[in-house]
Parts: sequence; structure tokens; C-alpha cells
Amino acid sequence: MALSDREQKLLEQMEKALYAEDPKFASSLRRSGLTIAPGERRHVIIGLVALLVGLGMVFASVVSKTVIVGIPGFLLVLTGFVFIARGLQEPVAAATPTPKKVRNRTKNSKFLERLEQRWQERRNGGI
Repeated sequence: MALSDREQKLLEQMEKALYAEDPKFASSLRRSGLTIAPGERRHVIIGLVALLVGLGMVFASVVSKTVIVGIPGFLLVLTGFVFIARGLQEPVAAATPTPKKVRNRTKNSKFLERLEQRWQERRNGGI
């Protein structure tokens, strides 16, 4: 379902406001889905192989009714998931926050002052 012209303009305004307020957060939202980190491709490949071998072992265990084959297969499946998740997550260096400049907080401080004033009015006058 397409958005109306008014809705598209509102959406664009909200995106601009978000990007102006916190550009790092806005750029992180624009990224599409999970990506494989450059040095972590081997983790994904190892994880997929372990996952497939583990599933094969679990199915073989079910068919042959042998629990001894199923337990290591299940552990291989879990290991595969761990390796895949490790390869898909964002690199640690990029995930650590960098120190930001101190911004002018007048907008937030005015907001907090209004909240404090309302709180005092409620406590004193009772609503």
C-alpha cells in the first residue's frame, strides 16, 4: 500500500529530524539487515558446515534409533549456530562508542525544567 503525499512528506521530515538529532543512530538504521563482517566469512562457512553435519547426525540418530549419534549431532548444531552468529554480528571496534563532543543541552534542560515545574505544581496544588 502506497503512502499519500502528506504521509511521505511527514516521513521525510521525521527522517531528517532523526538524522539531525543523532546521525550515527540514523545511519545504523539505514543499514540493510545483517551483514557478514569482512574477516568473519570463515566463521559463517564453518558454522554452516557444522550445522549441516549436525543435522545429518541428528536425522541419522532418529532413523537408526541410536542416541549416541544424536547427542554429538545436537552439539554440532548448537556450535554451528554460535559460529554463524559470531560471523554475522558487527565487529567489536565498530560497536564501541566513540566519545562525542558535548552538545548544547539547552533544549533538554528546558524540557527538564518544565517537567520539574509540573511535578512541583502537582505536589503542591494536587491535580
